[in-house]
Amino acid sequence: LESKWDTRVTNGDLYCHRCLKTTLATVPCDGCSYAKYCSQECLQQAWDLYHSVECSLGGLLLTLGVFCHVALRSTLLARFEDVGKVRMTLCGEMCNRDVSSPEGKNLAQALSYDLGGEREQRGKTVETSVPGCGIDGKYENNYNAVFHLLPHTENHSPEHKFLCALSVSALVRQLQ
Repeated sequence: LESKWDTRVTNGDLYCHRCLKTTLATVPCDGCSYAKYCSQECLQQAWDLYHSVECSLGGLLLTLGVFCHVALRSTLLARFEDVGKVRMTLCGEMCNRDVSSPEGKNLAQALSYDLGGEREQRGKTVETSVPGCGIDGKYENNYNAVFHLLPHTENHSPEHKFLCALSVSALVRQLQ
């Protein structure tokens, strides 16, 4: 007898969607069929941190793909405070920069200094070699580090930029 439902277990069904612990008896989310957790505690922590927003977007996130999902989750986990700081610095830089001048051409490179290329330590300004990294050269645990993972947008194809813009606009529209 052939079933009309796809009942195969996928790799994603074997792990908790919050802590990634291997689990065979998952606790499902009440609001969607995608999220599964190893315990009621993991479910509640995920709900409090990010899943309360993601839950209603399940189908859209599956359609847009994993990169869009990761981008949304990173923003939700940053709790918008760090995102707001980066945005304000970015907006300030763009308003004060003449984009037609040679030094305004590579905005990502120029912003790397202001957004993560230097740090205050004991009253001294210390320049780091990699934007988003601390003085020890390791990525920090904040949105600034995530922001600096992809500074080479000038090398992206128009198709890739369009797909990113479309993904962002679809998410923003659903979240409003």
